[in-house]
Amino acid sequence: MSSSRPFARPVTRRTFLTTVGAAVTALGAAGVAGSLSGCSSSSGGGGNDTVSTKKVSDKTDVIGDDPTGTKTSSTFLDSAKAAVVTGPSADSATRAQACNLAASAGVPVFLIDATNEDDSRKDIESELDRLGVDDIVTLKGDSLGSLSSSAKTHETTPDSWPDGLDKGQYSFRDLVIIPDAPIEGDGSGTAPAAAASAAASTSSTTSSSKPSSSAKKSASSSAPSTPNLPTTSDGAPYTPRPVLTAPWNPDSKADKEPDSDGHVFVAPDTSPASFTNASVAGQNVVRLPAADPRATHESIEIVKKDDHVIALGELFGDKDTLSRRIDKAKNVDKEQPGGGGLVTPGRHIVALYGSTDGPDLGCLGEQGKDASVARAKKMAKSYEAFTDQPVIPAFEIIATVASSEPEKDNSYSRFIDSDTVEPWIDAINKAGGYAVIDLQPGRMTLLEQAKKYEKLLKKPYVGLALDPEWRLYGNELPMEQIGHVDAQEINDVVKWLDKLTEGNKLPQKPLVVHQFKVHMIRNRDKMIPGTDNIAMVIHIDGHGSQSIKLDTWHVIQQDLNPKISLGWKNFYDEDKPMLDPKDTMVIKPRPDFISYQ
Repeated sequence: MSSSRPFARPVTRRTFLTTVGAAVTALGAAGVAGSLSGCSSSSGGGGNDTVSTKKVSDKTDVIGDDPTGTKTSSTFLDSAKAAVVTGPSADSATRAQACNLAASAGVPVFLIDATNEDDSRKDIESELDRLGVDDIVTLKGDSLGSLSSSAKTHETTPDSWPDGLDKGQYSFRDLVIIPDAPIEGDGSGTAPAAAASAAASTSSTTSSSKPSSSAKKSASSSAPSTPNLPTTSDGAPYTPRPVLTAPWNPDSKADKEPDSDGHVFVAPDTSPASFTNASVAGQNVVRLPAADPRATHESIEIVKKDDHVIALGELFGDKDTLSRRIDKAKNVDKEQPGGGGLVTPGRHIVALYGSTDGPDLGCLGEQGKDASVARAKKMAKSYEAFTDQPVIPAFEIIATVASSEPEKDNSYSRFIDSDTVEPWIDAINKAGGYAVIDLQPGRMTLLEQAKKYEKLLKKPYVGLALDPEWRLYGNELPMEQIGHVDAQEINDVVKWLDKLTEGNKLPQKPLVVHQFKVHMIRNRDKMIPGTDNIAMVIHIDGHGSQSIKLDTWHVIQQDLNPKISLGWKNFYDEDKPMLDPKDTMVIKPRPDFISYQ
């Protein structure tokens, strides 16, 4: 892998694009809940039997999609004298208000689903009958329609529990559901309409103000009501890929301590009604940033001590998937930097990109090893004010360099010796950071190159990055075209790296794939979106004006599997202007992996 002769002239994106004149852009393709502070936390005298709970027989189980709340209710509740119900025309704010009202009273909530009205109405009617509900509470202005129930209906406001109705044991003073938070971005779930009314800017994004400490903790995104979302170069609204934002308040806590022998895991896709009904049933509800028991240090410690876990939400998978991941969590020896067993979601990685041999290929080589560590830590620190998730410093180290010369193996890709790269990896790991090995493959396959660095990839905090831009076929030469790979070639690496990680009992690894043109990954819909051991990241690294970068960002996301995380690159010289950390974190969906070149 090593050679004593000087490097052949490395091929950079800048020289490549200048030489061939290639284009960089990708081608192709509200209401707020009222305060509940006036609601009493007492049980109203009869609260002890207003809601009764039941033991859950299964040690491990998943309650999947439950928009109405009936599945969760039937799992945890034996009976309830009262319940809150919303009609099919209720908007997201009204549904959030209903959940918060139910939580303030410690009773279940049921939301008629407009997308499946008949079936959801029948499910709710059946559950009301099973629970023995005598009193249904609705919000003023919300119509239930023809709900078949003998229960008496009481109409009220979001901050007032009807007089004479008792409360359950597990009531909440604080909001449990944040209104209008199903999609990260604009707070309403539809970015284009909001963006159309915003002042268009084709050269830069408009950032929001720095969130307060309480806003950072909130799951509500703290977006303004008319956000200045970025637009594309032709002035069209920029449409982000929908990303679930957890609807629950991370700080809500019942007035009475939960009385349960197990734990309930919830994730961003857990429905508000499902979350609320588990909460009022006195369950130990654990809020996770991802639907995986390895998501946080807390969740790992929980399953190591007790595997009685019920997970709420489809993204947890089936019961077998949950059980498998619980077993993995029990065997986690080394957690990720920042805690937990997952790379993403749940943290942001901020990386310096380049070669250890000098500044020509990126900012990583502009200073020595120790100075690079300090620079990466400082850069990561600058992002902490704009997220409540851990921000991890990282190096993305080019290990094989696209070369203007054929090299001894005629691959037009030059290997950097592992012994040269390893001290840099160890330095950033020791500083609590991550290292990612970047491959520019030339005429070799991605897997052939990856295997050359197996020794380094056996380290716990070392991931892999693949750069299809520099893949060559037949007699192709560098700088004559933008390269591409088929999804199968990426899948070969995924399978190999998955087996390597599993066999060596390593923490989950990121596999970053660079893409700034649609054709760079052929048959991308067939690309493996990740495994228990591998977190896939599509790193959308176009450069130029911010409008061009956002065009690329938008196009590359189209039809991308939602399990795949996103990366963004800031170029010091080529971006006009380069975004600062505040502006970078305004980009929606917010990138998980951010690099600097």
